[in-house]
Amino acid sequence: MAKRAAKSKPATESPSPRTERGVFEKLGERIDAIPEVQAAEAAVRTAREELEKAQALCQKVREQASATIDDAREQSLGDWVDASLEAVRKHPAAGVSLAFAAGMFLGRLLRK
Repeated sequence: MAKRAAKSKPATESPSPRTERGVFEKLGERIDAIPEVQAAEAAVRTAREELEKAQALCQKVREQASATIDDAREQSLGDWVDASLEAVRKHPAAGVSLAFAAGMFLGRLLRK
């Protein structure tokens, strides 16, 4: 009879990993069922989607800016002057206003 008592498991032994996993899974299900947790999960999901959209837009703008800068670097000073003169011919009021603003800025800059 003493041999049988030695073979039985003591009451203080920890539960098996399967039992622990089951307990944690049940606890996780109970936590997931809480309305506040569901709302937080939905908010995080929405924020993640918005972040991905923002990242895609940022990448698109970065590529467009890079292409514009590359195009600007390929143009010579003569091309810039010709484009400016053409713009002034199409929009003389804007050209005069821009020249006035540039003159005022340079005048203030050089006065001080």
